[in-house]
Amino acid sequence: MKIKEKGKKYERELVELLKKYGWNSRRIPASFLDVIATKNDRIAVFEVKFTQGKKIKIPKEQIANLYDWLSFFSYYPMKEAIVAIKFKRKGWKFINVKEIKDYSVSSDIISTWLPWE
Repeated sequence: MKIKEKGKKYERELVELLKKYGWNSRRIPASFLDVIATKNDRIAVFEVKFTQGKKIKIPKEQIANLYDWLSFFSYYPMKEAIVAIKFKRKGWKFINVKEIKDYSVSSDIISTWLPWE
């Protein structure tokens, strides 16, 4: 499977997971944003990653894109920028990114954001 196809697969998988927990969610094709979701007074934008390894790096430019998108949604009092990583052997990990910087995430990290909360 090509890298782009894998990316779409995991973006769709995340959308379905979010829907399971009551989020209105959509994949945003061909953009700087992978997935957007709303629930009550919350909006979350996602950078979605997949890796077969134990660690992945997310450049600050991708985090900045999440914050750029959030700036369009002043209606929502709770705005969240999330990196969602699917580790092949560990499942989903979610990082609520609070600042624009490079991130290095390992498969043993404890998620700082959960879709069911």
